[in-house]
Amino acid sequence: MVDRLDISPAEGAGLAGLAGNVTEAVRGLPPAPATRPAEPPENLVEPPGSGAARPAASGRRPGEHTGGTGGGDVADGTGLFVYGIVPSDVEPTPDAAGVGDPPGEVAAIRHGELAALVSEVGLGEPLGRPADLTAYQELLDGTAAVAPVLPVRFGTVVTGPAAVTELLTAHHDRFAAALDGLEDRIEYMVHGRYHEQPLLGELLAADPEAADLARQVRGQPEVATRPQRIRLGEIVSQAVELRREAENRHVLDAVTSLVVDSAARPPSSELDAVNLAFLVDSARADEFVDALEAYAGQRRDLLRMRLLGPHAPYDFVAEHQLAG
Repeated sequence: MVDRLDISPAEGAGLAGLAGNVTEAVRGLPPAPATRPAEPPENLVEPPGSGAARPAASGRRPGEHTGGTGGGDVADGTGLFVYGIVPSDVEPTPDAAGVGDPPGEVAAIRHGELAALVSEVGLGEPLGRPADLTAYQELLDGTAAVAPVLPVRFGTVVTGPAAVTELLTAHHDRFAAALDGLEDRIEYMVHGRYHEQPLLGELLAADPEAADLARQVRGQPEVATRPQRIRLGEIVSQAVELRREAENRHVLDAVTSLVVDSAARPPSSELDAVNLAFLVDSARADEFVDALEAYAGQRRDLLRMRLLGPHAPYDFVAEHQLAG
């Protein structure tokens, strides 16, 4: 254990950890490691890859439609919520729970080399509750631990199995190729946030105009120093943006030889220093974390870094996030 880099399940959208609600792959993959707490203690580093446990695979015949959903029926006011596209040998576990209240039973609808993970929902049922978002991400993240998955945009609902089969038929080769490219690869997010006072101290020390403005406004009424405060805010904002761009480049340089792909994410706070997503070969995950730990150790006085994941490749399959 070291105290340089926090490793956590995905944060930000009120989404829980990876335990439960998983799918399994009938392909002889090694079991996933044991589950971990949804919220680790501060400054804790755990080995990558811990997440939902994978039970023993159950047999089935390729091409069959498995799962307990009735399949959706517009006449009865129901449809199918589509979570993601997976290889046809992926099987929902008995405890996989979908969106809705009560949670829907997850099934796989197969066509050729593909399957779609779905559950039945009421067409008039509101979606988007925190519990629905949690179920959606837990299912996809648990699946990504054992098999490649193309996440379908949250809220995609189709009329029934025929519509799902039509989707898989129309895009079969493209989806199959994309899944091949994600085999044994997982996504991590790296999020870093500046410590406010050390950052401002560095910025003021580097910019005489900003330092002078800070002296002018210190202890003075806000109304009386409004122009100076506006100008100081502009200088600080521009300086933080330049530092953020540089910080992202430095992180990329530190891990570029260890990742398959990367994607920049928009800052979630004015103090954000780093917000990047990485697609990583599972076999190189330890090296990836080691490189990030080394970088975080060098920058610990100025920022706090967190590693979020592993989870489904949300940032690397945008073209497959289909609207219903």
